[in-house]
Amino acid sequence: LSHTTLTRFMNGHEEFWSELDKEIMTWILEQFNSKPMILVVDDTQLPRKSKKIPFVTKAYDHCENKFQNAQVVLTIGSISNGTFLPLEMLFSNVKGTSSEQQLTKNDQLIQWLKDNAKQIRGSTLLGDSWFTHSYVVESAVKWYGMKFIGSIRRSYICRDAKTGFIGKISKYVEGLSESEFEYFEINGEKIYVHEEIVEIQDFRSPMKMVVCKNESGKEIVLVSTDISMSGIEIVSTYLERWDIETYFKSAKQEFNLGKCKLRAESGQRHWMILMKIAYLIFKEHMVYLEKRKRMVTKQDVFNLIDNALSCLSSTLNNVRGNYDLLEKDFEIGVTI
Repeated sequence: LSHTTLTRFMNGHEEFWSELDKEIMTWILEQFNSKPMILVVDDTQLPRKSKKIPFVTKAYDHCENKFQNAQVVLTIGSISNGTFLPLEMLFSNVKGTSSEQQLTKNDQLIQWLKDNAKQIRGSTLLGDSWFTHSYVVESAVKWYGMKFIGSIRRSYICRDAKTGFIGKISKYVEGLSESEFEYFEINGEKIYVHEEIVEIQDFRSPMKMVVCKNESGKEIVLVSTDISMSGIEIVSTYLERWDIETYFKSAKQEFNLGKCKLRAESGQRHWMILMKIAYLIFKEHMVYLEKRKRMVTKQDVFNLIDNALSCLSSTLNNVRGNYDLLEKDFEIGVTI
């Protein structure tokens, strides 16, 4: 973007953008009301060539197996009917001045939980092995009354009071026999689950550990702070974490996450707010179509959104025609 009115709008008007972001979060939280909420936390990398773009740091890309310049975005969101709804997107590894402390991803997550403690109390937080350690888990459980389910590194030492085993989780898994696994079926796939309440190094409270593997032999070790949950319930709940991965893919490929070239930090943050709005509008229309069992391509939905936005710049005489177009294409009853 050149230095136009749009650029100045993107880089400034902080009060407007802040209120807009709060409205998005309020709308998402209202979808749950009194229902228990599932929160997911994860981060993604946005490769950037220019070092002049804010928040760019050296980050290790596990897919390319090398370090590269990238923006690291910490994302926190909720799951509603199989759809990921982004609540917050934060640039991680923020380099401040010498007098400011550099916040890690875990610090940012704990700060967000603190700022939204009332709304998230009683919810379940899902995280991968990066976030499954005592700092995050005990903060979520003891400070904010949440449950935590996550995958855990096998290098942790665990203690099984039943068998007297003390050693690395990897050794514990290796010592399990086939008869110690129960068979279940999730979404048409056969999985085998072993569950046990154990004590894990660095964690001050016992947790339920679940070893899960599929027919091909791929394994994952999960832990839950709610020891009353069954192993299959823990696995089923954790599988919902995958929705954040599909969100990242969609945001990058279809909504230009990581394509902003503004050099102001505020502009980069505001760009992500617009991206969230575009994504939520898109998902809202897809849900509408799925409920009516209509086979419509994604391009048709993008065209619908484009027509809807055109109403904002239409003269009063053209507004009726634009809404009639929406009603004709998608059978949405609109009264002006």
